[in-house]
Amino acid sequence: MINFGFYSRADDYFYENSGIEWDMSAVKSAYEWVENSIVTRTDRLRRWQASTYNAFVEAGVAPDNGFILDHVQGTKIGGSTYDDSGRRHGAVELLSKANPENIKVVVHATVDRVMFSNSKPLAAVGVKYHDSKGTQHEVHVRRGGEVILSAGAIGSPQLLLLSGIGPESSLSSMDIPVVRDQPFIGQFMADNPRNGVNLLVPVRLADVGVRVAGITNIGPYVESTAVPRVSSIIPFIPFLDLIPPLNLSVVVVGGKVSRPKSTGSLNLVSPVDVTVSPKVRFNYYSHTEDILQCGNLVEVLRKVLETQAMEEYKFPGILVPNYFTYIGPSLPEDSSDQESLATFCHAVGVNYHDSNGTRHEVHVRRSGEVILSVGAIGSPKLLLLSGIGPCNGVNLLVSIRLADVGVRVAGIIDIRPYVESTTVTRVSSIIPFLDLIPPINLSVVVVGGKVSRTKSTGSLNLVSPVDVTVSPKVWFNYYSRTEDIPQCGNLVEVLRKVLETQAKDKYKFPRILGPNYFTYISPSLPMDSSDQESLATFRRKHCQHLGICMVDAW
Repeated sequence: MINFGFYSRADDYFYENSGIEWDMSAVKSAYEWVENSIVTRTDRLRRWQASTYNAFVEAGVAPDNGFILDHVQGTKIGGSTYDDSGRRHGAVELLSKANPENIKVVVHATVDRVMFSNSKPLAAVGVKYHDSKGTQHEVHVRRGGEVILSAGAIGSPQLLLLSGIGPESSLSSMDIPVVRDQPFIGQFMADNPRNGVNLLVPVRLADVGVRVAGITNIGPYVESTAVPRVSSIIPFIPFLDLIPPLNLSVVVVGGKVSRPKSTGSLNLVSPVDVTVSPKVRFNYYSHTEDILQCGNLVEVLRKVLETQAMEEYKFPGILVPNYFTYIGPSLPEDSSDQESLATFCHAVGVNYHDSNGTRHEVHVRRSGEVILSVGAIGSPKLLLLSGIGPCNGVNLLVSIRLADVGVRVAGIIDIRPYVESTTVTRVSSIIPFLDLIPPINLSVVVVGGKVSRTKSTGSLNLVSPVDVTVSPKVWFNYYSRTEDIPQCGNLVEVLRKVLETQAKDKYKFPRILGPNYFTYISPSLPMDSSDQESLATFRRKHCQHLGICMVDAW
């Protein structure tokens, strides 16, 4: 697997350097089991993937391999866990070939730890898990049985540490009983960082997932995808569901460092709770060989974008050549400029936490005081107290380039909600589609409002008893009190009146055979604000859609 559902068998390098003696006939059978169950071989490439294939070949990612599941150098069409209709197939479907008499599946179960024998040699004898109601259970292996730990690159070492397998000093410091001192558990954590560019293209694309990959002879793998309209497979792209309803699409053209040399570590945050994510640092690009690969990737992507196959995805220039419209950073102008290359490599497509962990203390003088001012979340996180108000509104794509910054105007009305509007700036931290204003005559505006003096309240609970950098769990229980719900209906009516005014007409898109219209990004206003079901949907969606409503999706 690479990304976006793309399926490929492993590189021979893995088998030759893993230190494991593989039964290759068993490996081949396992591959075929997976491929026959969940992997799709497409009948034909759709428009963007076909263009990507041609561009890779034209850019010199050779040879042209056609369809092949093996990991081979060059441009290839691989398998996909998405079928041609866009439906994703998951690992659960592998059970279709299991013998039902030999298998029992427990759903909604979260493993808390692995249980080990007290005798020698040390052996795993079962697992403890909890169900969706929090009830604890134990499962023990039969004589000669085994526990197969398959919780992924993060979950597996986390479970081993929680179970007492790991560095003795680390386990003892968290009062975890040491079953086996194994200093390498949680160490040498590596992830191949993704880098690339995001483009707004003047074409409506229907591609789903990745079907094409380029395996270069200078290290990085390259791939590309069109961003689907409703996307849960690309959490590292901050503008999901943001393709407006006109002939535009968003595509990602990028690649990944192969066999990264940079490594980091994984450490527990909670010594008892497996649902609390561990701290993971991959130390991306801390090794010079990885930075060199990123420079190679930049050159490959530059060649790809210069191909004839990519010309149709440029915007037409009247007095200038046709051009690409970048969403976010473009490729560095000069890949030999180490400073701009480092900025590109560290900033694009990689999200990581960096801290040296150094602790300090500051004490007040006699009769001094501590002023706590870390916001509605930070303050109760330190004092365990909470409360804030919900917002709703609509996001519009308008046919004018706007330079407004921030909010200067507010409306405070007698039916309680506050109303306001803002232009989305190029660098914006208040909404989840940052840097999405293309360098053409388009802008994104938010027209919305907030419930005043909200009655609905929730709670804040610590996740870590010792680490302030671990976000608490926060529930605001928006609209749980009936007094807040009528305000949302009032807000919808006010926003409808605002959008119907003459002052807003110039922000509509022109229509040849009908009235001019607003182009909504995300849900529009409910057609009938007396329809309680559509109003409820509007409340829920917009409190999730606008980052200013939620601190975390718990």
